[in-house]
Amino acid sequence: MKHIARIKRTTLAIGMALLLSIVTTPSVSAAELQLSNVPLFTELKVEPNVVVSLDDSGSMRRCFILDEAIGKGVVEEELGMTANAVNALAYNPNIAYLVPVDGNGVTLGIPPFTDAWEDGYNKGDKKKNLQSKFEP
Repeated sequence: MKHIARIKRTTLAIGMALLLSIVTTPSVSAAELQLSNVPLFTELKVEPNVVVSLDDSGSMRRCFILDEAIGKGVVEEELGMTANAVNALAYNPNIAYLVPVDGNGVTLGIPPFTDAWEDGYNKGDKKKNLQSKFEP
């Protein structure tokens, strides 16, 4: 009998605890979901992230790029600065160089070697005779 009374008390205590938790729990209401009509990235106000870097070091004045494995003496004495074997900017006969085009895709033509444009896209007054005035 004591055992049955204990089960009844335990059941009653559990029931009262459940009833009390239901009564004291605040009601939770969900807000209506608001979806955007435009892509989220267009609404963000993010400042532009632009870096402008200007290189005015001595290397920008040179007309060559050397291979680190080749010494300066070899370049100057044996091969010269116009050899494509050591200077990546030198003319390489194994490469098919494309003639530049303007903004409309029309070719600018090939300038004569003795009357080349200093600016490869501007046929203006600045021209150079590469046969007599080429400076590596």
